[in-house]
Amino acid sequence: MIKRLLLTFALAFSGPSAANGARLFDDSVGDFLDAATAAVTAPPFTACGWFRSDDSTDTAQVIFAVGQAGTDNFWRVRARNAPLSIEFGVEQTMPAVDIKINTTNTWAQDVWACWCAVEAATDDHRIFLEGAGKSTSATDIAPKSVDTTEIGRSDDGSPGDNFSGDLGHIVMWDFALSDNEVATVCQPTIRMWNYRPADQIRYWGVNGQTVEPDSRGTVNLTVTGATVSEEPPIPHPIIAP
Repeated sequence: MIKRLLLTFALAFSGPSAANGARLFDDSVGDFLDAATAAVTAPPFTACGWFRSDDSTDTAQVIFAVGQAGTDNFWRVRARNAPLSIEFGVEQTMPAVDIKINTTNTWAQDVWACWCAVEAATDDHRIFLEGAGKSTSATDIAPKSVDTTEIGRSDDGSPGDNFSGDLGHIVMWDFALSDNEVATVCQPTIRMWNYRPADQIRYWGVNGQTVEPDSRGTVNLTVTGATVSEEPPIPHPIIAP
């Protein structure tokens, strides 16, 4: 009876959980996930997730991108080297404008870390690593005709910059998280997919299913390579979604 009560209590306060795992991306063979649908088409929005790169010498590794296939219209998050920062790039054509902002703190090879890109408005762009290291831009820019979502690479006319390492749990909200909220969802004790779920528009567990489902919407991702790997350092799920 006591065990049953404890389990009931745990389920009530844990909220819905994701399945275990992440995906290992091999840049040498070009692993990626994608959908011919844009996860979002305009601000405001916030995107956050977990990554663990196994290559600190690679110049640029795409973690997440929403854009127009084959063009330089996109929102894109990349892991950079020299220094080992997280970059949020926003680019548009006609007229051609682009920005790249990089976190002021750094990541380490083979160590899990949390990233967050906040697009509060067309002239309010923010990027965070581990809930800190904030960098911003006030350049007025908005990608046009976006129609593609990708994890692990970016199809910007010459697909590449493939990620090398593990990616897991990417969540999107339909508003701009505050700095304090970003710091909250990046805590390793927090399951970010349980934070304000009513305001979430996308959630991919990136956890090894044949098709990676969007459990908050309909942007399901086709899988190219990317084998199952271990879970990021967040609380172990009690139940599956």
